[in-house]
Amino acid sequence: MNAVAEPTSVDDSLSNRDLAVLRGLPALVLREGYIDNLLLYGVGHVSFDAVRKDLAALPPGLRMLTSLFFLNGEESPDEVARVFASHEVQALLRLGILLEKAGRLHTDGLILLPVLGHVMFVPRPIADPTVYFGEDSVALAVRLSPRRGSRCLDLCSGPGIQALRSAAAGGQVVAVEINTVAAACNELNIALNSLDRQIELRRGDLYAVLRPGERFDFVSANPPLLPFVPDLPYPFVGHGGADGMRVTWRILDQLPEVLADGGTAQVIGTCTGDDAGPHSRIELERYASAHGLQVVMTVPARGKLALGSRSFEWLAESCANATGLALDMVKQRFASHLAALGADQLYAYYLTVTKGSPRPGFVMTQQFRQPGGGFWFR
Repeated sequence: MNAVAEPTSVDDSLSNRDLAVLRGLPALVLREGYIDNLLLYGVGHVSFDAVRKDLAALPPGLRMLTSLFFLNGEESPDEVARVFASHEVQALLRLGILLEKAGRLHTDGLILLPVLGHVMFVPRPIADPTVYFGEDSVALAVRLSPRRGSRCLDLCSGPGIQALRSAAAGGQVVAVEINTVAAACNELNIALNSLDRQIELRRGDLYAVLRPGERFDFVSANPPLLPFVPDLPYPFVGHGGADGMRVTWRILDQLPEVLADGGTAQVIGTCTGDDAGPHSRIELERYASAHGLQVVMTVPARGKLALGSRSFEWLAESCANATGLALDMVKQRFASHLAALGADQLYAYYLTVTKGSPRPGFVMTQQFRQPGGGFWFR
């Protein structure tokens, strides 16, 4: 699979033998110590410098796997043969997971991550990614709580961690992703984790791919969530509109029609605000009341969002690096935008929305008023 071009559909292209090799890959990397070694650095960890620093201390087979599947190194066929049989190498080549260049093998930017009992292929992080996987992906995944037997919907599915987690919990999942490269990663990861019978991947825009009358017991979503100047370009996977809530509101607006009675949705996001709290809390309170829903907004943290602050500088630099726009211009536009909103704080939040709760209404936690802690995890 090439991380840049859209891969061929897994279902249409794989022989049973190739599928067997793909499905055997998680067991192979587990027994070789790849999973245990990477998890020393944390769940979803992508600090390549730390892993590279320790590479020489690893035994040869594990060193090769780590170089090939995490550090995007180019390995000789002899080194790869320390771990993989010839037919396994040929299958990975046919799948496009491995590519050959000047007699050496590489993954063309794919990395293999162990995440919460699954292994996943995702493209290596770059300035303007077409597929996103980050700390917020893990933060939402560890919270997902569908009941066994639930019919689940995963929106903005990306490479698929939310869909994999819901399926592992015993749900039947419809995963929706609009980006073709992200959908191809998702499809690969479904097969890799042997969850083809529990997850149906649909390519399209949010609810547009649902059939009339479809209802779900559980909905998850990790939408583009970063606030930024609406008319400035920003990496597709992150731009959440003026206040970070643009895609989230599209999800929430149709949620009452899609949730079954007693159903629950879990959504992660960020939004702008001021010292009093996130601006979106007022509209969320109206939303809960209008639809008779219970909405719990858990707010673990906030950070200063003003010129010179860490969050402001990172967002502005992300735009400039991805687009080539002048950094000073981006900062000026972003500062003016925030001033117009009356916003100087960036809030992290988790939303749990329940239909048919005996206690409808809106409630917000305020851990962010306590000093210290992280952003998604305290």
